[in-house]
Amino acid sequence: MDEKTIYLGSGKTINENFRIISVNISDAEEQGLITEFKGKKYLRLKINNRKTPDNYGKDLSVAYDKYEPPKKD
Repeated sequence: MDEKTIYLGSGKTINENFRIISVNISDAEEQGLITEFKGKKYLRLKINNRKTPDNYGKDLSVAYDKYEPPKKD
């Protein structure tokens, strides 16, 4: 089942070891994507290289990672 990707931000590669991303926390909260575990809040993200940079030179896309581990019986 192919679900629609939920994009939450973008970023830019500075060099091979350093990247900067921005994440829209408000959208993540509104969509209920932030999970809680042992009193701490988490947001699971996928950071992918774009095929071509956008008009602002951003070459990374940031999306919500929908992976859920299999439940144990």
